[in-house]
Amino acid sequence: MYKIGYIAGVFDLFHIGHLNLIRNAKRMCKYLIVGVLTDELVIHFKKNPPIIPFEERLDIVSSIRDVDKAIGVGAGLIDKMAAWEELHFDCLFSGDDYKDTPSWLRDRELLRKVGSNIHFFSYTQSTSSTKIKRILNTEDSRKDRVFIYGAGQYGKKALEYYGSEGVLGFIDRDPYKIGTMLLGKPVYDIQKIGAALTKEDTIMIALKQGKEEAAKELRQATQAACRYFM
Repeated sequence: MYKIGYIAGVFDLFHIGHLNLIRNAKRMCKYLIVGVLTDELVIHFKKNPPIIPFEERLDIVSSIRDVDKAIGVGAGLIDKMAAWEELHFDCLFSGDDYKDTPSWLRDRELLRKVGSNIHFFSYTQSTSSTKIKRILNTEDSRKDRVFIYGAGQYGKKALEYYGSEGVLGFIDRDPYKIGTMLLGKPVYDIQKIGAALTKEDTIMIALKQGKEEAAKELRQATQAACRYFM
């Protein structure tokens, strides 16, 4: 049995596959650290924001009995050797979809040189976040993806107008609002989500003042890829 084990993942739309991975890892180590990727890192790699905001995903993982410690994973910890330098884990656990990729084989050799290892588990085939998102993001639902710029009173009114099902979330520049939930919808940072928006997306600017400035900021952040109106 390993002394310290480590897993890193998005853990979006937490499901039985995630739980099985954590359970299996805990069976093989005395102390399990689970890293949860930040929203910024998810957008960088996957080009789309996670459905569940980082703070909530971290809270969910922290609450699991088999997790001894949950940490946020930003750009500084995504490299496996950098993570080992910080955490000194004896084994890195992962799903087996990366098992034979050259980068992971190379990382396994590097970890072995410092006395650590990589162990791969078989994924739970019946459920995955990708399958869940594929069901949620049907062609019909993606034709009218709406975001509301302005996580305040006017934003709330806009949500009431569109209805909860038609709006994916709010966008704001206020750091105290970003990463929170408003009326059950996540609040995103325009600078982080902008590159993930497409011409199929619509942004409604729901502000009392500063609409022209907001429109300019949207054009810069999204490279005019999406539609917006005031």
